[in-house]
Amino acid sequence: MIGATTATKTVPSIPLYGYQKRNFRLGDTIIAGQYETHFRPFDYNLTTTLGVPTGDDERGLGASEITYSINNHFERFLGKWFIPNIELGIGNSPNLDDSRVRKSYIAIGTNAHFQAGTGIQLPWNMNFSTAAFEELPLSTQSFTSITTNGKKGKALQTFTTITNRSVGEDNGFLNTLDIPLSPHITLSGFYNRSLRNRIDTAGFSFTFLLKAPRASNEP
Repeated sequence: MIGATTATKTVPSIPLYGYQKRNFRLGDTIIAGQYETHFRPFDYNLTTTLGVPTGDDERGLGASEITYSINNHFERFLGKWFIPNIELGIGNSPNLDDSRVRKSYIAIGTNAHFQAGTGIQLPWNMNFSTAAFEELPLSTQSFTSITTNGKKGKALQTFTTITNRSVGEDNGFLNTLDIPLSPHITLSGFYNRSLRNRIDTAGFSFTFLLKAPRASNEP
């Protein structure tokens, strides 16, 4: 009698990972106030910004505490086209320095903000601005970054928090183009290059004015 044996091989199942949609997630609420005045050699603008922790900090959408920023902006017209400017400010979150730029990290801690650049008036009331910036920590910083790895159908989000003095330092370039679509609507596009963190950030935004400013013959 001839017998036969059958070998059975168990193949482990491979789990499938998919993207999980999360819509209508709130970020921190930003409250800003501005004051401007015009001296003989230059124009001055003061911006104070308060961040209220209404965002989901576990998803990287909030700072989990009240944040603030105070920024001083000086500019001067050179002819009709070029507008050199500098900014000096202080706060506890660089995420509030420019509300139109969504950074890929959240830093908390006292820091000083420096920026120098120029604005260029273009035809059809368009405006292009470019500037170099420096974020200098003045105290211990809490730095949380969010990274997403994986191919289509498989994604993994990693939240990393580092706390020390120098981790919140950043420098690079910021470019913005404003295109007025109507007296009440402006389309803005921006590209931000972080030299220290090697991060590129690009995006766009719409600005809606309830009441358009009065036309002026002066620049």
